Amino acid sequence: RLGTAYRFGGAQISAGWERLRHDVDARDARQQAWWIGLAQRVGDGALRLNFARAADISGNLASGLGGTRQLALGYEHGLSAQTAIYAFYTRLSNDPNGLFRLGGGEVETGVAAAGGNGISLGVRHSF
Repeated sequence: RLGTAYRFGGAQISAGWERLRHDVDARDARQQAWWIGLAQRVGDGALRLNFARAADISGNLASGLGGTRQLALGYEHGLSAQTAIYAFYTRLSNDPNGLFRLGGGEVETGVAAAGGNGISLGVRHSF
């Protein structure tokens, strides 16, 4: 996994790439993913826009499963130096034969290419 970020003024751009490999009973599955994010400070918070792309899965364990694209737009508001609240809207768009879902991971059952939308509300605290 590789990642980087650059700040300029009240804005930040970040990007990353990772390669995943799973070995199960002498079979394997491989996948690559990348993401890019933009953040703009607004008062005590930040508007955030993130895009991620996971390529099709290859290998003899899961060959032929499609990848996905995810777009997220949200706002994070700082309550203190360690605590923030956030709200995000996310759109997940699977490729044909893609079985990804919101909430993490890949599901083995379900409708291929279904994708989905979601809203995330929460509190982030750094110790």
